[in-house]
Amino acid sequence: MNNYKKDPARQAADRPKTLRIILSVLIAFFIWMAALLAAPEITKHIKGVPITVDIPTSAMLEVVAGDDTLVSLVLDGKQYEIGNYGPENVRVTADASSITGPGTYEVPLVVNDNGTRSYTVTSISPSTVTLTFEERSTKLLPIQIDITGLSIPQEYVAPEDEIVLEPATVEVSGAESLISQVARAVVEVDFSREVNTTQYQNCKVTYYDQEGNRLTTEGLSYFHADVSSVAVTIPVKRVATLPLTLSFLNIPENFPIEELKYTLSVDSLTVAAEDSVLRNYSSLILGYIDFKQLNLLTGAQTDFTVQLPEGFTRLEDTEVVTVSFEADDIASANLNLKNFQLTNMPEGYTVTVEQESLKVHILGRKNIINGIATGDFVVKVDLSDVPLRSGQFEIPVSIYAPTKGFVWAVGEYGVTVNAKAE
Repeated sequence: MNNYKKDPARQAADRPKTLRIILSVLIAFFIWMAALLAAPEITKHIKGVPITVDIPTSAMLEVVAGDDTLVSLVLDGKQYEIGNYGPENVRVTADASSITGPGTYEVPLVVNDNGTRSYTVTSISPSTVTLTFEERSTKLLPIQIDITGLSIPQEYVAPEDEIVLEPATVEVSGAESLISQVARAVVEVDFSREVNTTQYQNCKVTYYDQEGNRLTTEGLSYFHADVSSVAVTIPVKRVATLPLTLSFLNIPENFPIEELKYTLSVDSLTVAAEDSVLRNYSSLILGYIDFKQLNLLTGAQTDFTVQLPEGFTRLEDTEVVTVSFEADDIASANLNLKNFQLTNMPEGYTVTVEQESLKVHILGRKNIINGIATGDFVVKVDLSDVPLRSGQFEIPVSIYAPTKGFVWAVGEYGVTVNAKAE
């Protein structure tokens, strides 16, 4: 392999070129520096410069007059520094740090330099400004809503008490003479078409005095609010009349639930909900009846407080519905049941019921109760949800009469079982 080596003669020829480049850069730099040092001094006249009023927060004051003053400046400086200066490049401040109370004061004006420019302020005109100060006041207001032009189909409603404003309050602060006039904070929503779905809008807040006159607050330096816009939700819901139903828990196996007769003091309710919610309901569940607690001989009537699903609006005054069961043909009996049936036995264990019988209170039709026998019932001991280990356990049971129909056990029952590992 041949290694390339640069020709020494060629290297010597390249050195003058490098030196010439370095020398050119140095010369250009010194020329630029000389130009800067030789730059002419100019006098710059700037008109229409706004002022900034610096008030200590602890003073609790607001400027209500004079802070819109515009001043003219005369600056002396280098052409390259201030030649393009305008009102936006200079900050003129009225130093109100010594003012501690309301009133009208003559305050001197100064030009604040950010430290990056060097120029001289030759003139400020005017050199002082007359400022009027008021005490700062604060007020917390609930935000109200004013809706105009809202039109909905006949079978729909827009419940006013469900309108949501987020946030619901606004804190205003500023000059006491203005804040004392603020009586109401209002978001105004205007509709120009018929709607049948919930409406969402972002609205600005408008302020009114006690007489209902709109207050001008926009653009005022002495009015502040912690809320600039409000998210408004106006629910629009469809009206429907839905039947009321009961739901039953712990229904015995083979029990003819359709034979359990009852009446409701109110059969249906007129409600409202959004279409997307309402389409999922053909009825409303009034409540739940637990067969283990259903003793028709001691309580054939049950009162349910109407509780609507989330998203529903009540359009009637019905708060309580009474359920009345037919109990004329009901009788009861106490039986000592012995037919224990163990189900879902775990592998690797032998499980036995430790007691010989279980005393149970039975309800049913009179003709069934009159001929009932202990052998008609099964006491089901389900071990599927029991984390077994060797030892004794109290296990809840379910009781049913497979061939007798309209009969059930009232109460909570359990048996003691003994588990042994095989």
